[in-house]
Amino acid sequence: MLMTLITHIIAYGLIGLVALFYCGPLLGAVLGSAAALGSALFRLAARAGLIRVPGRQPR
Repeated sequence: MLMTLITHIIAYGLIGLVALFYCGPLLGAVLGSAAALGSALFRLAARAGLIRVPGRQPR
């Protein structure tokens, strides 16, 4: 779970960088972190079977 979270934070760092230039450093960091956390939590919930994702078959 920690590696998934770290991977998403790195992958969604681009969102944070874009927001950094448009919104300022504090809001950019918040938006980048929120995007990474939201994506990681969505993937973990889908993997646990709590959310149905179109195109994925349950195991």
